[in-house]
Amino acid sequence: MRQPSNVSELRSFLGMIHYYDRFIPNLSSILQPLNRLLQKNVKFYWSTECEKSFQAAKKAFASPKCLVHFDPRLPITLATDASAYGVGAVLSHIFPDGSEKAIQYASQTLSKTQQSYSQIDKEAYAIIYGVKKFHQYLQGAKFTLITDHKPLTQIFSPTKGLPFYTASRMQHYALFLQGFNYDIKYRRSEQHANADCLSRLPIPRGSSSPEQEFECDIIDDFQKVTFETLPITAEQVAKCTLQDRELSKLLNFLESGKGYFKNNKYDTVPLEEFTLLHGVIFRNHRVVVPFQLRKQILRELHEGHFGIVRMKHLARGYVWWNKIDKDIEEISKNCGNCNRFKNNPPKISHIWEPTESPFERVHADFAGPFLGHNFLILVDAHTKWPEIHIVKNITSQTTINICRQYFCTYGLPRYFVTDNGRSFTSNEFTNFLKVNGIIHKRTAPFHPATNGQAERYVQTLKNALKRMQSNHTNVHVDLQKLLLQYRNTPHAGTGKTPAEMLFARKIRTRLDLLRPFESKFQAQNTPINFTEGERVSARNYSGTDKWLFGRICERLGTLHYKIRLDDGREWKRHVNQLRKIGEYTPSSLEDYITLDYAPPEIVRGNTSDCEERGSSRDNVRGNSNDTNVRDSSSESNSSTLRNSPTSSDITVRNASESSVTTPPAPPYSPLSQDGNNTLYSTPTSSFQASTPVHTPPLKPPLLQIPENLTLKRPQRVGRIPERLKDCVMPKRMK
Repeated sequence: MRQPSNVSELRSFLGMIHYYDRFIPNLSSILQPLNRLLQKNVKFYWSTECEKSFQAAKKAFASPKCLVHFDPRLPITLATDASAYGVGAVLSHIFPDGSEKAIQYASQTLSKTQQSYSQIDKEAYAIIYGVKKFHQYLQGAKFTLITDHKPLTQIFSPTKGLPFYTASRMQHYALFLQGFNYDIKYRRSEQHANADCLSRLPIPRGSSSPEQEFECDIIDDFQKVTFETLPITAEQVAKCTLQDRELSKLLNFLESGKGYFKNNKYDTVPLEEFTLLHGVIFRNHRVVVPFQLRKQILRELHEGHFGIVRMKHLARGYVWWNKIDKDIEEISKNCGNCNRFKNNPPKISHIWEPTESPFERVHADFAGPFLGHNFLILVDAHTKWPEIHIVKNITSQTTINICRQYFCTYGLPRYFVTDNGRSFTSNEFTNFLKVNGIIHKRTAPFHPATNGQAERYVQTLKNALKRMQSNHTNVHVDLQKLLLQYRNTPHAGTGKTPAEMLFARKIRTRLDLLRPFESKFQAQNTPINFTEGERVSARNYSGTDKWLFGRICERLGTLHYKIRLDDGREWKRHVNQLRKIGEYTPSSLEDYITLDYAPPEIVRGNTSDCEERGSSRDNVRGNSNDTNVRDSSSESNSSTLRNSPTSSDITVRNASESSVTTPPAPPYSPLSQDGNNTLYSTPTSSFQASTPVHTPPLKPPLLQIPENLTLKRPQRVGRIPERLKDCVMPKRMK
């Protein structure tokens, strides 16, 4: 330790002696010559007595009473401090009684480069110096760092993260300390005399070579390289920094640690980010440029006439001052050459206000000539419903005619968007929209993207027709196919098809044939229903007869039927044009012939016998003038029927010329004109009477009379039926 050269250094030395005064006896007698130099109005003169007192004091706190051997079982503390020209460190043990004894002292004079550090950097370097000096005691052991610079307790705290905007040198030191296990504490300078004395009275360096005088760390080398790329020198920056009103305050604070800044910030930047090197202030690795040199730096940054973003990136690697980004923007915006040759601004897609209802805003445009035709495209902005018309020309009158047809179908839009074509800008078309109360909006010249709804569909139309290999002959058919499929395809903007947006449903296409159709309609119960094969009369509208007869052959719907007439024709009729008729209604008026009132023939046995006898009876009836034969035959048959009621196989044959079995006759209807005929009686149930011959003849199955048949005589009526249906309505006999 060198001898003090002024009162300040002497006070530091005496402070260190008094820090260990409990271990040094007769300390006041030893320090009397030195204390005399601290008196007021006494000139500082280092005499022989002062030198003897100084040597005795050094021998006292270096004796075994103040120093101890290293004991790994005792807590370890490392106290460090820094002055303007030196650093000091004391490694100590804390004993159980609370006393502190030093293990080893260390101090070092700062190089010229290190002397230009800010005070916080010097204090941080003192810690690094002490840890490196005593690393053989501290490596692998838990120890406590003691400093009188409070910001370092936050920066080097092992339990807290390193501040994001910490200076580069501090980050370098913090990374080094992460290899040790320590705690850090703050101690006031009045109680930190042992390390303070060593920093103010450091041991001189063993050599005065230029390399040691300008010794620096890797961060200093990086900051020096920064100046080599700038158009100004470090001496100019240091000189202008002293003259700058704002930066001079910051410079004084960094050099001495004295001064006040609100919230410990310079403008909006924490003070921990600033460092000092050779009178030049750095923020991290960037030079803080004084006001006098800023214009020169801006011209250098804009030398290549780059844009704002590139200039900012370049500046962030070298220089900084408050509101530097704003200054860069101003010089770039006001550069005439840059503004004269700038590129086009970035394209921004035109965003129309969303429509609230269909056909509120319609976009229109012409496409062509294409495939020998011109196309007028109309697109609704809300539903994306397209309309395309093939026109012969693109005159205003043609456009008005198509628009009038379009407006008649979908209503008048509120806005009509077009480009600046002559068809849309003419007075005729402008007056047409004005009369109808439509606001005409036109795009900016040479900017078709404003009418993107129609312009995009022009591209879609042309590409689709090319892929469909259309030509001028089939373009009409292909266009309709294109529109049908486009209207039924979901749109990327709405997520629905144009048909769903307009009609709230999909339109039917050939693809719907793949799905089975299920009608949700529930038919109401109609009062008239017909079944297949049922006999009906159908309304005739092409002849003299009002009704023609036939049968139901197919049901076409709820109320429609297909009828096959007796003459073979097939008609489609509504239920209001049909009537039910009897099952054996003849086909025409020719079937109404004179009735045969001859009594029927009753034959026992099989049907074949009956048919044979019928043929023989036909021969007998051939002589119609022979009344005796007829009476005898009738009497014989009647007698046979009455005398054989138990017969199980009786067949009734007609007495007429035809051998066809006829439908049953009503029981009340007499078949004889003679009301006094008592030989013939009509059964009440299973009896078949004779009927006239039909054309075509009816062939119902032959009926058999049961054996237990009880014959009853029906009431006789003198009225002769006028129609065949009055005597052929069957009624089951009980």
